[in-house]
Order: sequence, then C-alpha cells, then structure tokens
Amino acid sequence: MRITRFGHAADARGGPLSRKLLAEHEIVAAGSTTTQAVRIATDVDAWPLYLEVSRRSGLDFRPHVGRTAELRTTPVQAPIPGESGHVLVLGGRVVGAWLSGEGMSGVLSLAEQP
Repeated sequence: MRITRFGHAADARGGPLSRKLLAEHEIVAAGSTTTQAVRIATDVDAWPLYLEVSRRSGLDFRPHVGRTAELRTTPVQAPIPGESGHVLVLGGRVVGAWLSGEGMSGVLSLAEQP
C-alpha cells in the first residue's frame, strides 16, 4: 500500500485492506471483518471523536462529510483482547481508523494504542 493525500490506497487486488492497516500498527486481528454502509458526519453521535482520533493517525475524513462510506470492523486480540479495530473506507481508500470496545474508556487512535 502507499500513502496518498487522502489516506492509504487500496491494493490493486482489493485485498483485506482493514487487516493490512491494523497489522501496520501491530494490532492483531482475532475474527472476521464485518462491513456496513455509514453516512460520514462530524456533528452527531461519536463522529467528532472518531475524526479526532483518526487525525492523530494521519487520516482526516472531513472532506468526505455527507458521503456514504464503508465501515469495516474487525475484532482484535492485541493490544487489548476483545476490542475492535474500525476502518472507514471510501472509494477504495482508507479515510479514517480507530480502536474501540467495552473495556476501553473511549476510543483510541491507531497511533496511540497501548
């Protein structure tokens, strides 16, 4: 993969992009990745927090507010067992990413995981 102005580019084969990004940050996947369509926002629910922690990892989805993207969620076993890695993909590019889960106090950046 290569870094672009808008994040990580998808590989040409359309491989498991979210797992590759998590592995780059030494986050170990522990199950199947689920995918859902989401409308990107910055003013509702937890979206402002997702934006903040994504930006700490060098990803900024502000230019894509209002668009529908694919949210890929993967259970992880490391660094925190039972938590999830989330990767926001739009047009074959990663535009956001974060870690979350029940055992965490909030949401973590991929760059700041324990």
